[in-house]
Amino acid sequence: MGLLAAALVLLAACAASPPAPPARGEGGVDGALASYETGWPGPLRGLGLPAQRDYVALLHVAPLRPIDLADPERARVTLQRAIFDPLAVATGKTAIGHLIVAWQCGGRQGMASQTGESRGQGLRMAADGWGVAAVLSTFTDGRVLTPGETSWRHLTVLGAGRGNVLAVEVDARACARLRAGLARWLGDPAAPARRFGLLLDPARGEGAGCLSFGLWLAGEAGVLTGAGRALRRSLAVHAAIVGHRARVPPATLPEAPAGAAPGTRAGARGDGRADGGADGGDGDRIVSLAALRRGPWDAGPVVERISVVDGELIFAAVTALRAGAGARPGWREARALAATDPAVAAAIARTRDWAAAWPVRRIADPGGVAALVLERR
Repeated sequence: MGLLAAALVLLAACAASPPAPPARGEGGVDGALASYETGWPGPLRGLGLPAQRDYVALLHVAPLRPIDLADPERARVTLQRAIFDPLAVATGKTAIGHLIVAWQCGGRQGMASQTGESRGQGLRMAADGWGVAAVLSTFTDGRVLTPGETSWRHLTVLGAGRGNVLAVEVDARACARLRAGLARWLGDPAAPARRFGLLLDPARGEGAGCLSFGLWLAGEAGVLTGAGRALRRSLAVHAAIVGHRARVPPATLPEAPAGAAPGTRAGARGDGRADGGADGGDGDRIVSLAALRRGPWDAGPVVERISVVDGELIFAAVTALRAGAGARPGWREARALAATDPAVAAAIARTRDWAAAWPVRRIADPGGVAALVLERR
């Protein structure tokens, strides 16, 4: 597997699934969500949450090794470490990661997550010389997964306690907002569920990646509200690793930063000469996989500044909350990025401020999922 090919799935942190039409909204909210409220799978049932209360949960299956986006070169190095870990390769989708939202509202138990890029377009773009544009593009074959479509590998990881699960007690109005928000998302004539990408804002109906979708949907019920901005990274994209090709895969809207014009040479030195990149003709700008692996990723001028939800900040913030529930340090603490990074420290601080409204904190199913549960009483 090439470096950028793996980077696509690791950075997006989402599962892929065969394309299917988005759900329609017949029968109001209940009708729109019928296929999403078919009950919880075994790992969630094992939490034993009181049936008379309402909860919203974030289920995070993170990559086996952390991907540090603090700067371009650190991202490149940690991506390589994660990708070439033999265990990560052997375990397939458990190395990719995913973020799922689950809810228990008035006795209804549901689950949903955003996916896309189902035809392997990103991988083809990477092999064809698009560079990081393959990661940043929008794919128009997205969809929202139902409980029955969720990867069994992800459920296995969660059931074995290798995920990071946060379950939050909410009131009926908060649950209603989440359900109504998801119904709107699924039935919107503009079909935001079909637009899958890292740079899209679900709150504006643009589309989403699985991380941004999860934070937005849980946020409709008040989960992690106030901490959202601290769970994002601002990144500079440099010219040396941005490619462009005249041939575009189906169901793809390529990201084309204004400062990386087609017809220029893209290399790894950032000196205007190609070191692994070359003119491809017809307005092409080719960035090879070898150049991406070799780096550096911070060469050349900055052609775009982006903001993305960072799964590592989510992971570190939720892990830090577990100490208040009496959880003993373990693999999560060892895996989480250190709070010496100001972005990590800010994510932890903002998440702790948000969680202060829930005085009861406990670990549910400590021998299995080991979810952190926040409750009012």
